[in-house]
Amino acid sequence: MKIFLFFLALVVHPVSLLAQPKYPQPDTLFKICLDETEEPTGNLFQTCGYVNRQGDTVIVPGTYAGIMGDDFVYFVPVFMKSTVENERLSMQGPYAVDREGKILFKMYWFDNGPDYFSDGLVRIVENDLIGYADETGKIVIPPQYGCAYPFENGRAQVGYDCDKVWMDDEHWSWATEQWLTIDKQGRVVQE
Repeated sequence: MKIFLFFLALVVHPVSLLAQPKYPQPDTLFKICLDETEEPTGNLFQTCGYVNRQGDTVIVPGTYAGIMGDDFVYFVPVFMKSTVENERLSMQGPYAVDREGKILFKMYWFDNGPDYFSDGLVRIVENDLIGYADETGKIVIPPQYGCAYPFENGRAQVGYDCDKVWMDDEHWSWATEQWLTIDKQGRVVQE
């Protein structure tokens, strides 16, 4: 009878029985913007922050010079206010900040924004070295590589002493004497 009830429950509501989140998730925070201001240079800045589902302010609007996410669970990419140069706000970042506004790490800049998650990890930067963090903001491989590609199928190509090789005015790739393949724990694996 117990087996029958288990299978009946599995057929009726399979997702709730089998799909457990990888990490316990706190409530999502939602972006709110109070106003939009224009600098003399024509750049638009929004005074944005985050609220929880109950409408309580979690991150006060205007705390950061820029926010790059509509809502977030564990962390969000932000730009810090820096100095005003030539009547223009200079920004630093992007940095990953948690729900309390604590800086977790600097995010790797890829193309036109912060790096994207690939295979559950995102690249991060410290002192011009690259490492990896997971979706909760935990640094799983500390920054130590001069060049590092996103993870794919549990593996990533990394190198220690790397140079940028420009292919044209906008695009470049890395060159290194020795490429290594690492797993998600940062161990070198044989291919």
